[in-house]
Amino acid sequence: DFVPKNAKTHRTTASEPVGNAWVQRGIGEEMADLLRARRPWINHRDQTRNQRLAKRASSLDNPVPLATIDLKSSSQSIATEMVRMAFLLAPGWFDVMNRTRSPNWRAKIDPGSGKELSGEYELFVSMGNGFCFPLQMIIYTAAIEACHREFGHSGKTYGVFGDDLIVEQRVALLLIEWLRFLGIRTNTD
Repeated sequence: DFVPKNAKTHRTTASEPVGNAWVQRGIGEEMADLLRARRPWINHRDQTRNQRLAKRASSLDNPVPLATIDLKSSSQSIATEMVRMAFLLAPGWFDVMNRTRSPNWRAKIDPGSGKELSGEYELFVSMGNGFCFPLQMIIYTAAIEACHREFGHSGKTYGVFGDDLIVEQRVALLLIEWLRFLGIRTNTD
């Protein structure tokens, strides 16, 4: 299906099988709860922190300059092998996600004629997958914290809400390069 992305374009979404969607949402909730237990400031249900940080980022007198980063086609950039590598230390998580995700897609070209296209996903999750949002948050939180460590500090001045990221300006370029290495593009618009 397609949903409006902005005034000019639409983005694709997928309708997951009903049973899978229910299980995926459960996996996503567990992932989000475990992330929030370790990083209480990251909450997949509340974007208030990101909103406050975005407001601070627009202020010129902020003592810690911040940058807002929006990612382009984020859910469609998370490749299966990247997720497998990211979860090497927790292979059970990869296995359960992989068993419940949809590996194939099918789309009607002309609903009246019954003509369809189908194929195999290279991406790990479709937009519409029940654990897509929490998975993004885990991957991007890990990337941000790795970039902070490269600078020798454990900065907690960052926000992650899905693919909307807010980081200290001093780590922003490194984060963008790291994400690009992972195959995730920054929305420069």
